[in-house]
Amino acid sequence: MRGRRAFRLAGVLALLGMVASVTAAVLTGAVGVAALTGRIGYPYAVEVGPIHAQWRMTLPVAGSGDICQRASVSDQGPAACYRFFLHQSADAGSRQARRQDADVRPSEVELRGQAELVTVPGWSPYVAAVVLHEVITMLGLAVLSYLLWRILWAAAAGDAFTRPTVRRLRLMAVLVLAGALVGPVLNGLARIDVLGYWSESFGVYPELQPRSDLALSGSQIAVALVLFLVVEVFRHGAVLEDEARATV
Repeated sequence: MRGRRAFRLAGVLALLGMVASVTAAVLTGAVGVAALTGRIGYPYAVEVGPIHAQWRMTLPVAGSGDICQRASVSDQGPAACYRFFLHQSADAGSRQARRQDADVRPSEVELRGQAELVTVPGWSPYVAAVVLHEVITMLGLAVLSYLLWRILWAAAAGDAFTRPTVRRLRLMAVLVLAGALVGPVLNGLARIDVLGYWSESFGVYPELQPRSDLALSGSQIAVALVLFLVVEVFRHGAVLEDEARATV
């Protein structure tokens, strides 16, 4: 009985996750439509009593460069390398001239982050692509949460090893694998150069450049493969359960 209560509680949490994902998808889509039709711009915030919600539009960016091996503290102008030093002696901070003196020494760095955008109300291909990507992702999470809810609810009722549960697990595995494969495609379609923009960066070193994550998600693929293995376990259990019921 305790195990079934745990399944029911987990099922309720999965159901709440589905509702939250659908709500987020609807609100994100509605704000996106309002922005694309010229009613609002990003960032957009809503306050209703204690509830505060904000929608932001960001652009993934990256910068890379060398780390100085020697530098002077008195030179505060733009440098051709990052002044980031590791020391092993406590009095290193008192020297005006810095040099890398630790047994581990940084030489290069790559920085990744998000540049927050302020958008002009009206049609924007970049805004449309980002909103579409976010809505698809949230709806995918909603479907996964729904399938998980049905599986947990069946387990709470004592019907874990059944053919419907096997089908739901298989669909979850397919969706996770599809997300790992489709994600880089959507990221590629949302690249600013694909959408007709071009970027320019100059001034203080190093330069920032837009980035796109086009690599496959190894963790998602691994989760999908594990789910396919779990499907086979449940399929075998469902066959045994059917045989046991036929024998009775």
